[in-house]
Amino acid sequence: MSLQEGDVLRFDYTLYIDEEKKPLDTSIEAVANEQGIHNDRKQYKPLTIVLGRKQVIPGLENFLLEHGDAKEPQTVTIAPGDAYGERDPAKVKDVPMAQFRKQKIQPQVGLELNFQGERGVITRVAGGRVRLDMNHDLAGKTLRYDIVPQAVITDATEKVHAVLENLFPVGGYEVDVQDDSIDLTIPDQAKFDQQWAMHKFRVLTDLRGAAGFDKTIRLIETYPGDEAKAVAHSHEEE
Repeated sequence: MSLQEGDVLRFDYTLYIDEEKKPLDTSIEAVANEQGIHNDRKQYKPLTIVLGRKQVIPGLENFLLEHGDAKEPQTVTIAPGDAYGERDPAKVKDVPMAQFRKQKIQPQVGLELNFQGERGVITRVAGGRVRLDMNHDLAGKTLRYDIVPQAVITDATEKVHAVLENLFPVGGYEVDVQDDSIDLTIPDQAKFDQQWAMHKFRVLTDLRGAAGFDKTIRLIETYPGDEAKAVAHSHEEE
């Protein structure tokens, strides 16, 4: 059974770099334990995506749309240009130590931080300067995915829940799906996220991709009095 744009696909994956035998990541906890890459902070469960909504790297989505099978395990190799891009020397910057001192940051090799709106990793600290690599960790890497399809979700309500499980993995949301509308009560952890205003667009986009464009979507955010005080106090401390 082939896949097509708009399908909501749930699948397990194991990710490798190039020809390496040890995987870099997986959605299967048994594999993570067996390969010695288990991460206690990771939730091991199948990944759910809406095909055609650019929720995974281009090479993986294109493969699923062109050659993917809803029932059979498959393996795909993806070149850097269709994954996280080639490494860009222009994204490696030497920054004066003084900039970190102003922000009361003690730079150390391996430290991840936000610099001018981009994620960077410190790779060297020497001579009063700090080298930041703004390239993605997997830039320049050829990737290999082992894919094990679990289900193509067709029920309208199940589609919405599948998308929300990805958006809010900790849970806490409430949703009411009707024939012509979706009412989504936002969980607390999202309301107090400083990036929530930006994430809200992704929530709407992903729900549209799963439920179609004919439904009215209402996002409900409730702030009781004690929560409002907590928000004001947090802003005072910033």
